[in-house]
Amino acid sequence: MEKDFLYKVSEKLYDSGIWKKKSSLLCPTKVKQNIGTLYPGDAQNRIRQHVIQKIRKCLLVFMAGIFLSLLVLADGYANREIKENRIGRADYGEKSKEVPMVAEIGEEKQEIVLSVEERQYTRDELEEQLSSLLTDLEDQIKGDNLDLEHVKTDLNLMTSFPEYPFQAAWECQDYSLIDSDGTVKNEEVPEEGQVTGINVVFTYKEFRAEHLFYIHIFPPDQADEDRTLERLQAAVDEADYQTRYDPEMVLPAKMDDTEIIWKEKKDSNWIYLLVLTVLVSIVLYFVQDQDINQKMEKRDIQMKQDYTELVSKLSIYLGAGMSARQSWEKIVNDYEKNKKNEKEKHYLYEEMGIACQEMKSGISEVSAYDHFGKRCRLQIYLKFSTLLVQNLRKGTTSLGKILKEESRIAFEDRKNEARKRGEEAGTKMLIPMMLMLCMVMIMIMVPAFLTF
Repeated sequence: MEKDFLYKVSEKLYDSGIWKKKSSLLCPTKVKQNIGTLYPGDAQNRIRQHVIQKIRKCLLVFMAGIFLSLLVLADGYANREIKENRIGRADYGEKSKEVPMVAEIGEEKQEIVLSVEERQYTRDELEEQLSSLLTDLEDQIKGDNLDLEHVKTDLNLMTSFPEYPFQAAWECQDYSLIDSDGTVKNEEVPEEGQVTGINVVFTYKEFRAEHLFYIHIFPPDQADEDRTLERLQAAVDEADYQTRYDPEMVLPAKMDDTEIIWKEKKDSNWIYLLVLTVLVSIVLYFVQDQDINQKMEKRDIQMKQDYTELVSKLSIYLGAGMSARQSWEKIVNDYEKNKKNEKEKHYLYEEMGIACQEMKSGISEVSAYDHFGKRCRLQIYLKFSTLLVQNLRKGTTSLGKILKEESRIAFEDRKNEARKRGEEAGTKMLIPMMLMLCMVMIMIMVPAFLTF
């Protein structure tokens, strides 16, 4: 397996022995037992790889969280609003901005949200812009009419202008002919038309200006139809007003002869992200043990399913005159020959193979069968190993008959287990079926209600 940087770091942490002080916590005893059962003969190496992979994944999550936390923190410092007791204003025409601040007034701290207005225009600048606006305004408000001398349809009386800071309010000399929203009432206007005026009032902060447009309306064509905080807010408002023409708003340095120290209220999102990273890393470390538990459950299910086949084979071989050990070795040898063609590993035959190796290494047949039953950790195999041990100790010849009966019982148990699992699967299918039923009912009922 190719080892990346994090794997090597995790390996160093594991080999340093730090984890061994909390061995039962970082890798519970049950998980160790399950790994030993799943990988007999290679348990220690598998436990080592399992813990290293857990540490590696947690380090990966933790480092990613640290990196994101630092990015958020750096972004907060890079985008600081206050610099040398000054806050930059938004440019002309942009919206005001709100900046959360902390003011240290002596030993007292006050949190305040500053509303910094955008930079304002001087009067000369406003008059220049108004002159430019009036040059094009007549062409903008005429709407679909040819010009203001030939008005037959509604006017486009704009109240704001994308490129200018002004707000406009329209006043009409004769509301029986035209409304302030530009709606033209020309149904009773004579053929020669009628002249009226509309006055527009431009406002921006304290600036105010007016302009009068004369329009000639004709009949339509046939086809057309707390206290400190209050004082602080007042001081900020005054500072805002005094520097309204400047590119920056100068924050008040004192309030009632008390010095004000302005600090930008820090965004604490990076702290929450860091805490979340630590929690996710811890949870991820222990959740990975569930993979071992799930493999153990699948192993137990598979061994229960293979039990019937094992008992049947043994009863046949015993009936053919072979001894229990010969039958055992033949089953293992057949499995080893066809192992490459198997889609998955059969834990039962792997355990039987271990028992064969024990017998070949000099361990007694009785001990090998006893070890086999304990390694399998299932009641049916404990019972099975007991039958084999009793047969060897008593020297009876009725083992074949006992195994035939055991085969029949195991087959019935397997059918009952299959029936039980089928019922469980059917119960689980009720939820999506109920959801589909609700969707069908909605598809039928909604159109029916909409037709009423």
